[in-house]
Amino acid sequence: MKVTKNTTQWSNRFLSRMLAWCCRQVECPLDRIKRAEFGKRSRGSYRGTAWLHAGRIRVVIGPPSAFPVEAHNYPGRKSSVYLSPQMNDQLEALVAVTAHEVTHIRDGKGGERNTMREERQTVEPFRADREALLAKWTKEPEKAQKPSRQQKNDALARKNLELWEKKVKFAQNKVRKYRQRVRYYDRVAARKANS
Repeated sequence: MKVTKNTTQWSNRFLSRMLAWCCRQVECPLDRIKRAEFGKRSRGSYRGTAWLHAGRIRVVIGPPSAFPVEAHNYPGRKSSVYLSPQMNDQLEALVAVTAHEVTHIRDGKGGERNTMREERQTVEPFRADREALLAKWTKEPEKAQKPSRQQKNDALARKNLELWEKKVKFAQNKVRKYRQRVRYYDRVAARKANS
């Protein structure tokens, strides 16, 4: 999975981690998502699209002024199984719409009944653990310290020493083996000379 386009205020790392979390929540293998695009929406609160065969999703989120958004039915549906969760802010919308579109990819076909259920069921654990999740998603990876020239030279010297010690041991074993052979042939030659 790769965030291929991002025009939001969130970093690609943040979005990748959030997307991976949503995939776990809806039990969609991460490798099913080939491309993920995230963008800003100038009007309205949110929108999402999934291209099933391409494994591609697109999620666009409106400005803070577009929230909160009351729970509402999916367009054209009246049953409560098509009810979206209330979305209090941009982050809740980001998580809900991402889960919705990932579910489309997981199921491999249309149908809003499952996607709306997964949307609701993903927002709840996000709300319950929001601060910890945001901390995890925004955490910068620890940078490995670059070794100094002296450390590199030390490591190379140790590696070469180990290599040559192995060669010495190998050579000593060969010398021992061929000494035994030479002694054997010396004894055989001595016996022939005596007889």
